[in-house]
Amino acid sequence: MSYAKSLALYGRAAQSIPGGLHSNGRYRKPHPLYFCKAQGPYVTDIDGNTYIDLIMGNGTLLLGHNNPEFNERFAGYLAKNNGLITGFDSPLSVETAERFLALTGHERVRFANTGTEAITHCLQIARAYTGRNNIAVMEGAYNGWTDAVFVNSFAPLSALGPAEAPNSVPGTAGLDPRVVNNTVVLPFNNIEASEQIIDAHRDDLAAVILEPIMIDIGFIEAEPEYIRFLRRICDRYGILLIFDELLTGFRIGLGGCRQYFATPCDLAIFGKAFGNGYIIAAVAGKAEVMDISAPGGQTAYIGTFNGHQVSLCAAAATFDMIESGEVTGTIMANADYLREQFIALAKQNGVAAQLLGKGGHFQVYFTEGPLKNYRDAAATDAARYVGYVHSLQEHGVWCSQNPLSHHVLSIAHDRQVLDRVLAAMDQALQAAQA
Repeated sequence: MSYAKSLALYGRAAQSIPGGLHSNGRYRKPHPLYFCKAQGPYVTDIDGNTYIDLIMGNGTLLLGHNNPEFNERFAGYLAKNNGLITGFDSPLSVETAERFLALTGHERVRFANTGTEAITHCLQIARAYTGRNNIAVMEGAYNGWTDAVFVNSFAPLSALGPAEAPNSVPGTAGLDPRVVNNTVVLPFNNIEASEQIIDAHRDDLAAVILEPIMIDIGFIEAEPEYIRFLRRICDRYGILLIFDELLTGFRIGLGGCRQYFATPCDLAIFGKAFGNGYIIAAVAGKAEVMDISAPGGQTAYIGTFNGHQVSLCAAAATFDMIESGEVTGTIMANADYLREQFIALAKQNGVAAQLLGKGGHFQVYFTEGPLKNYRDAAATDAARYVGYVHSLQEHGVWCSQNPLSHHVLSIAHDRQVLDRVLAAMDQALQAAQA
């Protein structure tokens, strides 16, 4: 494949944009590519190369790129919007909130724009509700880039400290060290060690935040007993339990992880999939907790673009298409198919590799052992992964170069498309062995 036009545009872009990109997560070696077209499961770069997209806007495009039915429904809602864009609530903002709650089972919801905004609202609500200041996060997790939660995210193994008592490692330069040092890090799926840490900090902790399925390090599920343990200990000490469902929401099931694990949380954040590529997020949870953010309450909830009418049109159109549960069920079944076929290919090629995933999210790890936490995931053979991804790209499949990233299916990734992906994976597994 030729990438000459992308290389030239990269040289131009670097003169006005740091690194030539507006998000560091889009960088690729030896240089980023630039895209000009998307349809269904496919994207096309400016050199004319077309790929099956397995990133799908980091999970936002549940219905695929440029879905005709979604576009028609979205246009219908937009036409009824009578020119409203932002700065006002409307019947649509109320109806969309009602539909969100009916699907997820939460008691209250307020809309926001991004996951980091939503988690920041959660932190303020949790601190005001509990009268405490500090937050606990999971080792290796990414819950947004605000100071209190961008801690121990993708940290080098050499900096983690003891497995039973992980260090609070800043996720980037520029964070306030006082905030970072106050953030408690818990070892995911380790009940005994987590209990000791939470017990030691019980008087200071406002909330425990976790992705019940850690998709930001690929795909590592919480053990059900670990989730139940967190619910019990948070109840014991009056700590709020917050589920980060930015990626799992509307994919693992319409009720999200609280339904999947049959365990309630106090607050949760959602985004990505329910806007199908449009900018929207949500904070949801128990009425008694959420209601302190109402006007005149203990904590503010402010945002010019919260409940942005165009984004609500996108959410309403998405709900129209997913509320029967068919979309979620199909994506779950297709992810199972991909996993089962990949396992067979890895065995056939004699490669120590595994594909973990559900709800359309998945990742390939070049390791045979069970994966229970960040340290296990980080043990994947990164060199083999590089060869694997390079081969996929050359065979027309677009994947992340990060061995701890995640990949995504949409409803547009039907069995015919998946069989093409699997054929490319077969070649890529052979390349990883070389």
